Amino acid sequence: MGSVNPWIIVPGRKWSDKEIDVHAQLVVAAKMFNNSHICASPQVLVTCKNWPQRQQFLDAVKKYLKAYPNTVPYYPNSDKSYAQHLKKLSEESKEEVVMKKDATFDQEQHPVFATGVKKDHFVTKQEAFCPILGEVPLDV
Repeated sequence: MGSVNPWIIVPGRKWSDKEIDVHAQLVVAAKMFNNSHICASPQVLVTCKNWPQRQQFLDAVKKYLKAYPNTVPYYPNSDKSYAQHLKKLSEESKEEVVMKKDATFDQEQHPVFATGVKKDHFVTKQEAFCPILGEVPLDV
């Protein structure tokens, strides 16, 4: 264990609205599969800070995370990891989005998506193994 997987967005040419929508759905499906209790779950969404469509893409990710049916966590101690990551994100990130309510181990864990996270933030170094996603915009 200990996997912090990046999902790297390399936009290149301008994306159509449909392409943005499809890629946002793919990120959310990969993140939320099995309540993120898989080692291959993306945890860090890497974007280009200056990408003209960045906000449109992030809004689409937020939309699909909000619409995703939550699941009850089953993995032992995922509630502790969830609480730890949530605390660090609320202390250190620019903006916390997509969080419906608090959750405990026997309840649903709602997805948390923080944008504008610094590349050396806790979420980029410590595996969550729960529905926590951070976006790191690189200046490239």
